[in-house]
Amino acid sequence: MSPLHDESPAFRQALLKSERLRIFILFFAIGLAFLFRFIRTLIAWNPENARDLFWLALSVTILVAIELFVLRTIGPAIQSAASLSRHYWRLNILIEPCFPALLIAYLSSPTITPEFRALVNPVFLLYFVLITLSTLRLNPAVSVLCGVSSTVTYLFAAYYHGRSPRWILADVSLFAPQKIVTGYAVSILVAGLAAALVAREIRN
Repeated sequence: MSPLHDESPAFRQALLKSERLRIFILFFAIGLAFLFRFIRTLIAWNPENARDLFWLALSVTILVAIELFVLRTIGPAIQSAASLSRHYWRLNILIEPCFPALLIAYLSSPTITPEFRALVNPVFLLYFVLITLSTLRLNPAVSVLCGVSSTVTYLFAAYYHGRSPRWILADVSLFAPQKIVTGYAVSILVAGLAAALVAREIRN
């Protein structure tokens, strides 16, 4: 960011309002996904689905609590024309991608072969929601950081299910699970870079 933009009250106001909009959209997306999962669990009720729904609800509650705390901070900042600390932006963008990683690691069905668990869990799509919404922070560096942190946390979730770095050099098809995980990780990183370009255009 240039010093002029950083010091501009109008830009600070736009940044805070954009962040508030980002949180509201995130609430809507997560709420809709949770409602869909809740209905599916009611239709296909069994102990495993009920347990997963409980842990999913707990994770969503924690994430919503964090975002509500941020909203409470944004409101007074908008009224006083203040700005939030850069350390806050970085910390928040590093915390959010941990949630899909934890859900992939701990809420994947034990009936699925371990090497497939990081590939078929629909929570994986939450990474792209977070990366897309990062453009509303009006900072390309934040979108890049979101892409990198999402890639790293996804790989950690895959490693939790037994993935090994040596699989990258495995003599198997590119469509084998050993290779697809790497492809998914690269796609997350590319999405972060694309979001950074979009954020730059929005900022301009």
